[in-house]
Amino acid sequence: MSKRQRPLMQTTYLGDAEEDRIEDLIKERVKEDRRQRNEPEIKIDWTYSTIKQFCQRYPVFTEGGVRFMLHEESKHHLRERGCVVRVGGRILVHEKKFLKAHGLEY
Repeated sequence: MSKRQRPLMQTTYLGDAEEDRIEDLIKERVKEDRRQRNEPEIKIDWTYSTIKQFCQRYPVFTEGGVRFMLHEESKHHLRERGCVVRVGGRILVHEKKFLKAHGLEY
């Protein structure tokens, strides 16, 4: 007779709501630990997006208009200002800097 081997660990699927609750508890625990150690809370204040995502978020800009500005990049100084980053073939727009370069603040 061979003994049936038991798995080392059984996994159970938690529902999405349960996973979200656990994730929120972990975040709160990390924040509390940082407060106790007097560490500053980490905040990210930048957002990169593709041209299409950027234009969907800010409809005042059209895809063609943004692409033209990128084509005429030397005139608009977008790269020097840090508004645009090229990663491989993808062009990412730094939203806050791009808006600031055009006189718009959010």
